[in-house]
Amino acid sequence: MILPSKKLATIASLVGGLAYFSQHYTIDGLRGLRIEPVSRSAFQPLNSAYSPLSSTPFSSWEQPIHSTSGPLGSSNQPNSLSSWLPNIARSVATFTSSTSVPIQSQPQASSAMLQSIPQPHPPAQSPNLRAPTLKIASFNLQHFGHHKAENPFVAETVIRVIRQFDVIALQEICTQQQDLIAIVVDRVNQAGGRYDYLIGPRVGTRENLEQFAFIFNTQTIETDRDQLYSVEDPDNLILRDPLVGWFRAKQSDARKAFTFTLVNIHSDPERADAEVRLLPELVQSIRRDGRDEDDVILVGDFGADTLSMAYLRQQGFTVTLSETPTLVSGSKTPDNLVLTSKATDEYIGRAGTLDFLRKSNLSIDQALQVSDHLPVWAEFSIVEGGAY
Repeated sequence: MILPSKKLATIASLVGGLAYFSQHYTIDGLRGLRIEPVSRSAFQPLNSAYSPLSSTPFSSWEQPIHSTSGPLGSSNQPNSLSSWLPNIARSVATFTSSTSVPIQSQPQASSAMLQSIPQPHPPAQSPNLRAPTLKIASFNLQHFGHHKAENPFVAETVIRVIRQFDVIALQEICTQQQDLIAIVVDRVNQAGGRYDYLIGPRVGTRENLEQFAFIFNTQTIETDRDQLYSVEDPDNLILRDPLVGWFRAKQSDARKAFTFTLVNIHSDPERADAEVRLLPELVQSIRRDGRDEDDVILVGDFGADTLSMAYLRQQGFTVTLSETPTLVSGSKTPDNLVLTSKATDEYIGRAGTLDFLRKSNLSIDQALQVSDHLPVWAEFSIVEGGAY
């Protein structure tokens, strides 16, 4: 039987279409049919030049641990503690005027710096949690200035670290120019993020000035810029004046949202033990700054050993990391998040380091290009009181 020309044309089209389909697509699964191009890659690396970093999922970077109590220790209290406290109380009581740190809106990055940095992937979500949580982090960037930021490998790593957290406190921003953190945040946002920043004044000695900053995800965190201030310490009992910011979770009803104060700290290693022993008094003074916020979280580089941090446990604080190395060398635990008893209600018991050295199979020299410190983090409920 000879088929009509129209039917022959139809059959030829179907056969040709099936041949093209089989060459270019695969059929996966019987239930919930999914069609994908054959040539499509399952993973697009950020930068083939840095394959150890690009091939590692962010979720596998995390090293979760649970806090454990360490041995107790003691050291001598500074003799001038009583003279220092009134100065702190006066500072925090007037922070919205003379001690407030003016924050400018984020400028557009006009510098050619960081233009070659590849775009990072969106941050991985926290698995197996009953409700949204916040990840609060800290990272000592070790003399982070424009020269260091112009290294594409360093800048890519820092940007990818930032995108893992809802808010991250940064230490050792060392530059005379004002646009470095604005440029970094601009590069973070070019990949679809919505981050912003707060930055404080230069603190420390003339020979070793640095700035503290907070970078936060505006989709999950809100802040009041007028509430940012540095603690005055005219007697220099704490060498680098801590930077204090106020934050609130956005993914919850405002009346029930977790609100908290972050205190960004970088203790002087030469007198870290004495400075750590001042922190309970510092927290009490910050609680009297007029905001009625009792959830105070100390974040940063405490520069202290396990015995010194045990003093804070004796005073009722929760030290989230204990005997977990936070240096690239794996030798010490200077970086930490320390919580007041109230903030412990929202803390869900997960904390750790973001070990970009081992998880990305970097050499020690490669990791040290970024920092000699690892980022540290802890996780909190978005609801006041700790429900999650």
